[in-house]
Amino acid sequence: MESDTDSCRHPSCPITGRCCISPLARREEPDECSSPAPNSCSFYSACLEKGIPCGPDGYALAYGDRYCNRFSAASPQLSASGQEWVTKTMLCLQQKLVPVALGKDEQVSTCPAVREFAFSTHPECYIQGGVCLLAPTDWLVIVGTVGFTELFDSVEALATTLKTVKGCLDFYLWLIRNNFIHQPLDLNSVQSN
Repeated sequence: MESDTDSCRHPSCPITGRCCISPLARREEPDECSSPAPNSCSFYSACLEKGIPCGPDGYALAYGDRYCNRFSAASPQLSASGQEWVTKTMLCLQQKLVPVALGKDEQVSTCPAVREFAFSTHPECYIQGGVCLLAPTDWLVIVGTVGFTELFDSVEALATTLKTVKGCLDFYLWLIRNNFIHQPLDLNSVQSN
């Protein structure tokens, strides 16, 4: 004879006869890995790192999760437009990585490929989020949040930044005027991937 607890067992329950899902809990919620939530950083550890484990030095944990959380913490220092940029950009970056996290992009299945692909999505997300339209006070918070030396810590980060700035001349000139870039760079020499 089947007990009440056996009839309400859920397949993900690790303890036989002890897990019962209430009708309220049975409602389908969007899967975080296929539909990241706005203003959340858990996608990187719960989905991307789980899908392609690269460890603490991989893109998901060392860059994605780290800077997502930094921007979340810095958001109150930004204008309303700057806060909207953070929300849009964080969501865009995560959405671009959904196929990778779900294993649906066979070309991006190694740690170096994840890193390269992820960085390649940054310029589009930054610009679509409206970075070019932000006030210089927001740019200062953004550069301070990323950490300028970390912004240029890798070839990928440098190329990403220059590609973004290439579509955003005022921001690039602001970086020069404020001595973040000491020597104007030849943007024509930066090749798109």
